[in-house]
Amino acid sequence: MMEISLPGGGSVKLSTPRLMRIGSLPRWHGNRFIQLYLNKEETARLHIWHPKFEAKQVENAQIHDHEFDLESTILHGRLLHEVWQFDELDPVKEAGPNVYSINTSLFGISTAFSTKHKEGKRTAPEAESDHFSQPKKYRGKVLMDNEFMQGSVYTFPHGIFHRTENRNNGPTITLMLKTWEDPAIHARVAHPYGEVPDHAFEGGPSEDSMWEVIDEACHIMSLPPEGFPVLVPELTD
Repeated sequence: MMEISLPGGGSVKLSTPRLMRIGSLPRWHGNRFIQLYLNKEETARLHIWHPKFEAKQVENAQIHDHEFDLESTILHGRLLHEVWQFDELDPVKEAGPNVYSINTSLFGISTAFSTKHKEGKRTAPEAESDHFSQPKKYRGKVLMDNEFMQGSVYTFPHGIFHRTENRNNGPTITLMLKTWEDPAIHARVAHPYGEVPDHAFEGGPSEDSMWEVIDEACHIMSLPPEGFPVLVPELTD
């Protein structure tokens, strides 16, 4: 059983009963992966991509940035990571493919450790206010792409657009740590011009289906590593 040391102290063992016991519930993300917070500070979480969900909700706002800096460790599988660049266009003349809007979206997301969760009820994230603040046209392109394998660690700063995709035949599991965060900053999404961006946390598989995948991920992480070992200070076997 793998044990993860958490930022600020403490640790959590990757077993389904223990993860349930800490009070967190899985959350579906429209980029086709499961998020599961590992601490009440919400600075550490598992991300799990699984082939059974590949056809689920290919939402139109997968390219996004964050209000925090992050460090991501590939615990299992392979992950494509794209870095995107956007250049502002003439709002009247420019059109065609690869034209996007960039919006600041203020989603009020219920905490993963709320009292409602402890009562066994899942609270769907609600959009307290969706504010689309930049109705301009941008030409988007992939500036850089990397395929990360098991054992890889990468960092990524706030305010830069990116997109991720599972490149494994089976699940891909990552540990994401927030290393810096500013609550005054709001994350942005890029979506095709003229379309309303989908809500990243709406829809998706059932909670039971997500726990089945989490249980499979915990089993995978209990097995001896294949290929390159995961050598990360935050992780201990």
